Amino acid sequence: MHRRCPLWSCRAFGLAIALALGACGSKPVAVDALDFGAVSWGQRVSKDVIVGVDRLEGPVHVLDFRSDCSCITAELFARGGGGALRPLADVPFAQRRLADGEVPLLRVWIDARDKLVADEAVALHEAALLLSVGDGDAVRDVEMPVSLRFGIESPLRLLPSPQFEFGDVRKGGERALRIRLVAKDSAKALAFGEPMSDEPRIRCAMEHGGDAAELVATLSVGQGDGAGLIAGRIEVPMGTDAPSLRVPFAARVVAGLEASVSNVSFGVFDAASERPERGFTVIDHDSDAAPDLRVLRFADTTGADVADRMDVTITVDAARPREAKVRVAWKGDAGRGPLRGDLVLSKKGQDDAFVQVGIAAFPRIGSEKPR
Repeated sequence: MHRRCPLWSCRAFGLAIALALGACGSKPVAVDALDFGAVSWGQRVSKDVIVGVDRLEGPVHVLDFRSDCSCITAELFARGGGGALRPLADVPFAQRRLADGEVPLLRVWIDARDKLVADEAVALHEAALLLSVGDGDAVRDVEMPVSLRFGIESPLRLLPSPQFEFGDVRKGGERALRIRLVAKDSAKALAFGEPMSDEPRIRCAMEHGGDAAELVATLSVGQGDGAGLIAGRIEVPMGTDAPSLRVPFAARVVAGLEASVSNVSFGVFDAASERPERGFTVIDHDSDAAPDLRVLRFADTTGADVADRMDVTITVDAARPREAKVRVAWKGDAGRGPLRGDLVLSKKGQDDAFVQVGIAAFPRIGSEKPR
């Protein structure tokens, strides 16, 4: 039964080829690089290449094509001696077997219609034609390597970046960003339609002026919105002869207290001579002032308080609003062995606004090993 294989990485490509060659006595020949040159953004172009299989011993079935880039696809054909093409897509396995005189023909497509509007230098990409060779117990999979060389040439420059990175946006907050769209050919007028977004919290506008235009995106986050990552794209029509311009965006909606780390480890240390310290930052996304924090709970995994073994110091800096610095220091008392627990900090008077950080310490006395 025909198996489809997932896309794979360039790093895995060399190993896969080596394994395929080692598994069979015959040596497939790599196809010379197909040179597409610079492909215009928004276009879909193709080239045909014939793959020689005369060095493969036994009947050959053409199974699949795969590449290191999702913009590379191929149509599979069997080409007869007279040049006639027989499609091999969506046919039963038995019909994928090459008849006498037939060879595989790949119609390789480079699709730049859904790429970012940013130039990509001409580079070498790897792909492979997957074949099944032999009969009975001698059947083996063989990958015929195919190299492709191409780049993407954009008609526009998007400044300062081809995507919107809103970063952290607080609940109830708003952030606006701009991308300048500049035509490389000043003789060509820029014509854009009304932009739209697949994220309802983003308002889009296009401002025209001189030889360029600016795409403005404003992200507004309500108090009732959930925290977490959001991502999508803004689409701008570019006339009937060009595909829509797609500009990705990403943001993180933040709320409450957030620690810069989830765990703090003191590692193994000499309890007789060392008093190690560790620090981290707590950010209050709901206020413009530094958080007024207190230790709500500091206990080990059994629930026992560990304040007698650890010191917690909280400081704030007026120059860094919304942040508090937390330092945790080992006080001593190695007799009870390793410490594993949780430090819970809350805003004073608001026990429901808290942040939790795991703490681990492994004091050692003499030659004693941590348990």
